[in-house]
Amino acid sequence: MQFIKNKISSYIRFLADNQQVFLSLLLILLVPGILVFNTVFVVKSMDDNMNYELRLKAEMAGSIVARYSSDLLGDPTQLQAKIKLTVDESLHSSTRKVTIMVPEGENFQVLASSDQSEISQIRPQLQYTVAWHQHATIAQLVQTVQNHQTERLWQVVTPIATPTGSKLGLVEILVSTADMDARTQTVLVNSVLVLVASIGLVLLLIANNARLFQYALLFHKLQEVDKMKDNFISIASHELKTPVTAAKGFLSLVEQEKQVLPAEIQSDINKANMSLERLSDLVNDLLNVSRIEQKRLAIDPVPTDIRTVVGEVFEDLSGSAQKKGLTIEYHPFTGELPPVLIDPAKFRQIMVNLLTNAIKYTISGKVEVNIIFEDLGKVAVSVKDTGIGMSAGDMEKLFTQFYRVRNRKARDIVGTGLGLWITKQLTEMMDGKILVESIEDVGSRFTVVFSVIPTKKK
Repeated sequence: MQFIKNKISSYIRFLADNQQVFLSLLLILLVPGILVFNTVFVVKSMDDNMNYELRLKAEMAGSIVARYSSDLLGDPTQLQAKIKLTVDESLHSSTRKVTIMVPEGENFQVLASSDQSEISQIRPQLQYTVAWHQHATIAQLVQTVQNHQTERLWQVVTPIATPTGSKLGLVEILVSTADMDARTQTVLVNSVLVLVASIGLVLLLIANNARLFQYALLFHKLQEVDKMKDNFISIASHELKTPVTAAKGFLSLVEQEKQVLPAEIQSDINKANMSLERLSDLVNDLLNVSRIEQKRLAIDPVPTDIRTVVGEVFEDLSGSAQKKGLTIEYHPFTGELPPVLIDPAKFRQIMVNLLTNAIKYTISGKVEVNIIFEDLGKVAVSVKDTGIGMSAGDMEKLFTQFYRVRNRKARDIVGTGLGLWITKQLTEMMDGKILVESIEDVGSRFTVVFSVIPTKKK
């Protein structure tokens, strides 16, 4: 017993924690139940309506027979012939018997009948007496058994009276419900088939809906995990930034005295400095990713001459290219260039990322920076290199987080896989766009395009 209670409690807790499962179970029970109730209600209503209609027809037939029988009660032979003709012509397709009776003491004697074997029989039934004394039509459903088969009949008893209202006798008509029952049975069978098909379809839809609930639950959990990931990255990045900055500060103090240290220690200091730079870049990239995803990165656009920013970045990074033995060239637009409405600091970060990547992924050859303005309201800054390039498959995934080019030459080049994602996000946040063209083993060209501020015509 305790085991059963524990099982029930566990199921209740499961349903409480997973309300979508409870809703699915409720639908599985409720929807078929509604369909069953609707089918039963419709079939029963139809059966009741058909019974009522058949009863009205039987009462009408009784009234017609009673009307012409009042003039023929004195001539049983002619009355019998009239009844036979009536049944042969079938006032109603389901009419089983027509009987004319006259009072005989407290009972009633059959004067004429479609079943001639009943003529002169005495009928003591209560409904005859009720119809006679109430001077009203009495109708009731009765059952008969013939050849081991049960048949339902409407028994209608109607008084026969003169035009002045004097009672003369009774008319009994038996009308079978067999045809109506057969039609009702056919409708019931068809309704059950439709019901089964509908329940099957509903169950399939509910099962699919349950899967959708599961997907929604999974999506909700993924959102929670993603939020936890963002929070972790944000917290970890902030926590890492302080010790990294402190380590760089201490290392810079050591570097001031580096000349008096042994060559082996100087080499270790250089390696430590490079590792700290990579760690600092990673921390900064993670911070930027966190701020962008949480929409906390502010953009402060001001009219900017992009040649100034590009020139400063070029001067800062040209030394790195020259150390690798690369040729690096800058070709600014020399004509009148309208300003661009951008955030200078964010644009500088874009250019640093693009130019750093160009230098990093170019083993030999040239890196070239161009500013192009064709008086079409757009200004483009391109960074072209003769580096390792990339395949079409790499270009499709290039701007996704943590993606790095998958080829042999890029294997030993360090990086986080976040720089180009950040570059694309910053470019689009300033209403710009970034384009890439590349051929593997030939080189790449990255281009950022922004709209210039329209100049007022004099």
